[in-house]
Amino acid sequence: MAARKALKINSSLPLAHIAQARVCRAKGNHQGALKACDEVLRQARAPGSTRTEASMQKAFALVFLGKPGAALKTAMTLYPRGTDPGNLSWLVGRTYFTLAARSGTRPKVAKYYDDAIRWLQKCVQENPERWYVRAHLIGAYALAGRLKEPEAKAAIDKYHNKFMDWPLCPAIRNWANHQRFQGDAHGDFRAAIHELLRGLEIARAEGFP
Repeated sequence: MAARKALKINSSLPLAHIAQARVCRAKGNHQGALKACDEVLRQARAPGSTRTEASMQKAFALVFLGKPGAALKTAMTLYPRGTDPGNLSWLVGRTYFTLAARSGTRPKVAKYYDDAIRWLQKCVQENPERWYVRAHLIGAYALAGRLKEPEAKAAIDKYHNKFMDWPLCPAIRNWANHQRFQGDAHGDFRAAIHELLRGLEIARAEGFP
């Protein structure tokens, strides 16, 4: 309501459009989020930091809409000037995770999961409090067949010690049904969520809660 009210007062307010994009994403309206971000990027007078945030939100929307290649291209224009390095690493890691889930060839799947692991590790270092990043990291290790590696075992141990309130069942499975993952979210993105759950199920044998 606040975002709509601000846009009625001044339809060119860039921060109101970014707020609207975040609301749309939370409600599963990712096309609406993309439209709001593009509106900011069309405004030549929008501050640089605001345009950077709009590009970040646009890339997230593209991932949800089943366009991870376009999302990755957008994200790479932000590196390394992203206003939030941790969020940028999460964006790229999640994008590679989605690319792996939609890829039909084994070599590409393995490479994409390796890329996802690299970026998700960076995000964990930059923002260690995000349980969902750690869960994707562990899921990527599992789906890449790398759970026996010391880094994967350490990731599971740290998750077990810090995030016992977020076990696979029921917490993460309930989270996976959130409305932001429904709506106009593309089938490829939903497949990535399914693969995350499958990876965490595999990781339970190694101690994932």
